Amino acid sequence: LNYLRHLQIREEHSENIRKYIEWELNARIVSLDACEPYELLVKEMQELIQQTLDKLPERTRKIFILSRYENKSYKEIAALMNMTTKGVDFHICKALKALQINLKDYFPLFLYFLMRFH
Repeated sequence: LNYLRHLQIREEHSENIRKYIEWELNARIVSLDACEPYELLVKEMQELIQQTLDKLPERTRKIFILSRYENKSYKEIAALMNMTTKGVDFHICKALKALQINLKDYFPLFLYFLMRFH
C-alpha cells in the first residue's frame, strides 16, 4: 500500500513538473514571437560596431566617424585632421578591417534578413 501511495505521489509530481516545463516552453515561444529577429540582429550588430570603434586608436576612430557618420569627404577630413588624403585612406581601411573581422559571423545572418524582409 505504501508503495502504491509513493507511486501516486511520484506521478503527481511528475505531472506537475511536466506542466511547469510546458508552461515555461510556451512562455519562451510567446516571448520569441513578440521579438523581431531583424531588430535584435541590428541592435546586436550596432553594439558590436560600437565596441569595435571603441577599441580603435582615437585618431582612427575619429577619422572613421567623420567619414561614415558625418559624411565628410577624405579631402575635408584631411584638412580637419591636418594630414594627407592617403593618411585618411589608411585610417579608414584600418577601421574597416577591424569591423570586417569583428562582424564576420554576422554577415550571413544580415544578408538573410536583408533578403527576407526588404
